[in-house]
Amino acid sequence: MRRKFYHKGLVKKLIPVFLALTFFFTTPINSLAKDVSDLNIVTYEGRDFNKYALSQKTIKWLKWYNSLPAESQQMINYVPSDLQMSISLKSSVPLLYESEPLTYETDSLMISSLLPVGGGEPVYNPAYWNDSTRIKKANCYVYSMDVICTTDRKLQPGELSGKIFNTLTGEDIISAAIADGPFLGDGRVITSTTADEVPADNQYKVALVIAPDQDYHWYVQNSDGNWSHKRGWTEATNVDANGDLITDPQTCNREYEYIDYHIWCGYYMVTRL
Repeated sequence: MRRKFYHKGLVKKLIPVFLALTFFFTTPINSLAKDVSDLNIVTYEGRDFNKYALSQKTIKWLKWYNSLPAESQQMINYVPSDLQMSISLKSSVPLLYESEPLTYETDSLMISSLLPVGGGEPVYNPAYWNDSTRIKKANCYVYSMDVICTTDRKLQPGELSGKIFNTLTGEDIISAAIADGPFLGDGRVITSTTADEVPADNQYKVALVIAPDQDYHWYVQNSDGNWSHKRGWTEATNVDANGDLITDPQTCNREYEYIDYHIWCGYYMVTRL
């Protein structure tokens, strides 16, 4: 009898201890589970992604991108394909021609020492592109194709055609841009060219460069013979990393803080249809 009473009393004494131990151990475990879950989440432009749904290259790129200051992030053109929103781009991101073209009188003496022009080059018009209502409607790709998005977007080569590039290489990016041709404004045909080829009156030159594993960048020749570019969502400009006028994108300074576009991918001719 006494032993039975002893066991009952022991159980009553142990119940609070058991409850305390249960609380002690389960609370950290639940918290740990949440911490582990959080470790599986990566962020891009305020959106969360499960890292296991992304490629290792994208995760590596995100680590670099998120290490940049906010103002430098605005200058990046590239968005990995697995980070992009799944939307119908051809209907939601139509492109428009520049609505306020400028006239330009060619000074043959001024451009005689520059790469040849043919008369179809877009006019350098930073006031249009840098307007607060438009500055985020074009990155370097859109700018070089002389079109503009109707919404804020860093449009990627191949998005409009559904054939977006998979690797950050000149070959893949050019192939994707060529596929976009029919959807760029009234249509564009993109072909390889040389520095000295003279464009027809419905053509102009662009150039592509790459910062390996980080970003791509396009330049466009303007009607004055110089070249200009637009880094991501920042202002269009006709000067290089040194602040010098760009007379040839192949020889200009392309090394910026945090990024160096040292891979040259060539000149390309854009033909307006």
